[in-house]
Amino acid sequence: MLTSTREAYWGLDHDPEAVALARDLAGLIATAWGFGDRLAEIRLVVSELVTNAVIHGKPPVYISMSIFEGDLLIQVTDHGDMWREIDRHIPGELELDEHGRGLLLVEAYATCGTRHLSIHGPGKVVWAQIRKLREPSP
Repeated sequence: MLTSTREAYWGLDHDPEAVALARDLAGLIATAWGFGDRLAEIRLVVSELVTNAVIHGKPPVYISMSIFEGDLLIQVTDHGDMWREIDRHIPGELELDEHGRGLLLVEAYATCGTRHLSIHGPGKVVWAQIRKLREPSP
């Protein structure tokens, strides 16, 4: 659902095919909101966050997008009880790790983090804030 205050949110199937739908919808919304210059990064961030929620989380899965302090805020929520902070990997450790590279890509393009969905039960929100490219001042 898209609202007039530059907020959008929608539920996703707990299925790998939901990743492409989320990526495409996020791209359309980001373009409409003036973030077309960051479209590749936005699509990659959404793909990684939704993939992690579908693979490691539990339904329901939701995505929300909003404008926060002039930047694009993307939040992906799932109700799994697996809680993991965004890791800061030691160089050389990743070559042996099958997972974790996606969040490193997210960190390359966005400020990101995680938080508990509720203090009363399982679930998490993984968020990424992407700055809008700004015109240089004259």
